[in-house]
Amino acid sequence: MNFTQGNKVVINQKNIKCLFAEFDEIMKSNFAQKCLEGEHVPTEEWTGTVLKTFREIGKKNKFTCDSSFPTGEYLFDLCWTTYPSYPDTKCEYDKKYYKQFYNKLKFGNPQIILSLESEWGVEKDQNRSRTLVLDDFCKIRDVKAPIKVMVFGFHNQDTDNQKEKNDTSSFQSLVNFMKKLMVHPQYNSAKEYYLLYGICWKGKEWERIRKAEAYLVLGHKKEQIFTIPD
Repeated sequence: MNFTQGNKVVINQKNIKCLFAEFDEIMKSNFAQKCLEGEHVPTEEWTGTVLKTFREIGKKNKFTCDSSFPTGEYLFDLCWTTYPSYPDTKCEYDKKYYKQFYNKLKFGNPQIILSLESEWGVEKDQNRSRTLVLDDFCKIRDVKAPIKVMVFGFHNQDTDNQKEKNDTSSFQSLVNFMKKLMVHPQYNSAKEYYLLYGICWKGKEWERIRKAEAYLVLGHKKEQIFTIPD
């Protein structure tokens, strides 16, 4: 997987599928055994793995991750940008930095390539959980970025259960709401990839507790490009 070719950023369905597969495999290697053993893993550990994984993939593709500052966020839980990093651990707002900023812009005009939000919600309050997840989804929905990633917690992993169909914090209910929000009234010519990755609050088998779907949005049209499990 390579999102950069020379001074160009190349984003296509093949890259998106590879990105999702790499992320999914890393999450599985970190948590499959813990889920099987019934260990209670703090959400901070889940979040840390999500951010670390996307940060490492972004750096491999020569993107600036998080903020231009060595630590901190830039608008979202994590993002990839083509803004140059600050030259030193301790940065002064001086002429040296601005000269480097203008001389070393990567890939032409700077932009956000990937925006990511991670929100697990609340295990014992499904209504509040739904609100928290969708609130963070709206952040990535409104940004101009070709890749948008939402990692979230959901309730009820059994899709054959009638209750799950009516549960507003189930995976499918949350995704259906996100799909309605994907098409932005002001972005008629936008081309965006949405990666939706959910992990159930309850369950032991990794293949059952995690679900994922990806969409390509072209202006006012959206197309599902893959789902896990397929």
